[in-house]
Amino acid sequence: MEIPVNQFEKINVASPSDLIIEQIKNQISSGKLKHGDKLPSERQLSETFGVSRTYVRESIRKLEFYGVLKTYPQNGTFVADSGIDTIEGLISNILKVGSRDFFSLVETRLIIEVNSARLCAVRRSEKSLTEIEEAVVNFENEVNRNNDPYEADLAFHTAIVRGSNNKVLKSLLEIIIPDIISSYTEYRMCSSTRELNNTVKEHRSLLEAIRKQDPDEAAELMNKHLENVMKFARNQF
Repeated sequence: MEIPVNQFEKINVASPSDLIIEQIKNQISSGKLKHGDKLPSERQLSETFGVSRTYVRESIRKLEFYGVLKTYPQNGTFVADSGIDTIEGLISNILKVGSRDFFSLVETRLIIEVNSARLCAVRRSEKSLTEIEEAVVNFENEVNRNNDPYEADLAFHTAIVRGSNNKVLKSLLEIIIPDIISSYTEYRMCSSTRELNNTVKEHRSLLEAIRKQDPDEAAELMNKHLENVMKFARNQF
């Protein structure tokens, strides 16, 4: 008798950044890394782990956000002055957040970006408006060239979050960006020509709402912009 395929479960492979975080946790737990100890440089860690500096930087950024590490310009990155139990608990939470749950990822993105669009419409400067305009053009160019537009799309959304002038919202988005890229590539979101052309139009509408500083319209458009992604995510789980 052939057993049904749904008896098996999807294998979740840990990302390099999560494996780096796990190693740092083990170093702290074993006492090899103590409060105030300085980590090797990104280049040295990259060579030791055998991964690109992007993964090292992502791991450090996550650990900094949760207060496990502290980076001082020109001096380097150090283990924060927190209790071992606190640090271990924080790292465990980071690794749980890092495990890919597409629906939770999209839901979190919706919360961050709708509020960012509203704030950006109120607080945007001429400099941030120019950055958003350039991101709109870059995305459209990538679509017209038939290139992979995912990173250009995220650059547009990141520009809006930066324009909100809220550092916490910006940090939260930066933490989930690597998982957003991985998930969108895996699920091939917005890959048809029609979907991509609709996205171009929606980006331009968002830009205009922010340009005329209409927070309600900007928030509504962002919510609508991500609505189809939410519907897709619900259907996956």
